[in-house]
Amino acid sequence: MSICIITFHNAINEGAMLQTACLAELIRRYTGETPTVLDYRSRRRESVCRRHPSRTILLKFMQSTFRLSPTFTDPWSAAEWVNRHCETAIHGSDEIWKWGKNRYCDPMPNLYWGSGIQCRRKIAYAVSIGPARLHRPPEEIATLLQSFAQIGVRDSHTARLISRYRAVCRVPDPTLGVDPGELFPEAQRVAEQILAGRPRPLLLLSDPRRYHLAAGWQPEQVLTTIPTPYSQTIGPQSPPVRAALHGLVDQVATQRFHSTILAFRHGTPLIVDTNRHKVVDLLANWHQKPGSVPVIWSAEQRTAGLTTAEHQHAAFLQKALSS
Repeated sequence: MSICIITFHNAINEGAMLQTACLAELIRRYTGETPTVLDYRSRRRESVCRRHPSRTILLKFMQSTFRLSPTFTDPWSAAEWVNRHCETAIHGSDEIWKWGKNRYCDPMPNLYWGSGIQCRRKIAYAVSIGPARLHRPPEEIATLLQSFAQIGVRDSHTARLISRYRAVCRVPDPTLGVDPGELFPEAQRVAEQILAGRPRPLLLLSDPRRYHLAAGWQPEQVLTTIPTPYSQTIGPQSPPVRAALHGLVDQVATQRFHSTILAFRHGTPLIVDTNRHKVVDLLANWHQKPGSVPVIWSAEQRTAGLTTAEHQHAAFLQKALSS
């Protein structure tokens, strides 16, 4: 069985790359096969990401971690390669079904929705449409969805909209199914070196623009990836190192989806400052809400959440790959 993953694997986003690595590992565990990641780079995405300061280190991680297909900038050439070389195409995870204005996607319909993909089996895995609505004729949406053997969605908003046209399953993000620390054990040592000698306690601030979340902290205690007057910079880091840092600091302040998951995985107290649906929906699974008071995770809560996610991944993969 030749399997191909179609996702935002080369976005300038540590969480997007980390979820790709974790999904590939889930597939390897349940099938024994290392999947190929389709190296499709839309011109729109490349124009956005070209000048990003993290681009070099993230591309190095991508090239050293994933089994990549040939690089394509034309979606139809990419689809033709998948049809010729792959038996199964797994679309996801991440917000690859985001409709409307999206800096990472081509205009609809596009490759991420399966346009042009005609291999034996198409599976949507923990996909999300983000906060968007489906601004398209219902019959067109139904036609796009009909070609998928199984559809697993990541959040309740996506589930509500897509279930109007197809039966769906809820599937958690792959980073809840695989521990990044197990995949990349060397990242722990690098993260420890970054924090060596720094005064405790330490706050990891995922978005330097949210400086109000560092109120009450001394600048030498606040860690950000870019220099600011109120923090110490740790510079751009690879996705596994960023993941490991979440378990070594004393508190995380974020509005980001994968940063929330990593704090949960490590049991690190967390301040979540956002009303983004995907983060609010994620916290609701653990009976928590965003706010200015740190979320403190219990060992029982974390164990139950991770065990449930593992079972959901296993059940969906077994069903999808046998359909």
